[in-house]
Amino acid sequence: MIKVYASGGARSRRVIWALEEAGAPYEVVALQFPPRVHHPEYLKINPTGAIPAISDGGMSLTESLAICEYVARKHGSDLIVAPEHPEYYNYLQLVYFGEATLAPPLSWARRLTLADISVGYTLGLSELFGLHDTLPPVVVAYEDRLKARPAYQRAYSA
Repeated sequence: MIKVYASGGARSRRVIWALEEAGAPYEVVALQFPPRVHHPEYLKINPTGAIPAISDGGMSLTESLAICEYVARKHGSDLIVAPEHPEYYNYLQLVYFGEATLAPPLSWARRLTLADISVGYTLGLSELFGLHDTLPPVVVAYEDRLKARPAYQRAYSA
């Protein structure tokens, strides 16, 4: 039986979801977040102290997407697309997109950062150079949210 080290809404949630979809038996070891602080013994399982991790007999894995693929392959699930399938690279791109592109901005504790100020300033230049009409609607909406901030308004009226 796969033992899943999990914590609240962490990436362990995707592992448990994959286990459920595959119909695989598992046991959850619930840890208080962050486990590196509250469960120092967990560092023997995952030296980074990050969640999730699994142990399955002699197999141990600590990256959530690698764990999900392991589960799908071990339990014969149709959760993965075979490399010879014509849509394999589109599938692979979406797998990585969720983790590498979509997840980071969603996980920032504060949305407004210096990155937003940097990008917002540059977006403002698009108006100055007559390129604002070329921006996609989602980017314009993001810029509008930045412009609505009182600090932005004070800065640009100073």
